[in-house]
Amino acid sequence: MNSHVKLQAAASTARFPTPPGTKWSEVRIRFLDGHTVSVQVRERSGRHGFADLGMVNTKNNTPTVAWELLRAFAEERGHLTWSSRKASASNRKRKQTLADQLRAFFGIDEDPFELLDGGWRARFRLEPDA
Repeated sequence: MNSHVKLQAAASTARFPTPPGTKWSEVRIRFLDGHTVSVQVRERSGRHGFADLGMVNTKNNTPTVAWELLRAFAEERGHLTWSSRKASASNRKRKQTLADQLRAFFGIDEDPFELLDGGWRARFRLEPDA
């Protein structure tokens, strides 16, 4: 099995050990760099790359646009408005893809984002890299 196939397989099966009954408000994601985040849910924590979260472009093993959108949300401290410099008409579909991937990774059914007047806000704590 080549590394490309291994990365794709790992991305499709990885899941954070989220305790049952966890709410999005108990999730903290902090970017460590452009490819890695620190995740904390209650007493559980870990370091994860974009592939772990299922956000790898399998053609070239680079982060997907969903990962870039997660970074944009982090840079805006979890609140992306229509007037944010990272705002785009394409973000509606990308936000849905990002939400689906976060639900799968954490095993939390609720939508991780809420729609507000003028944009979306993450229901979890999200921090950019320093």
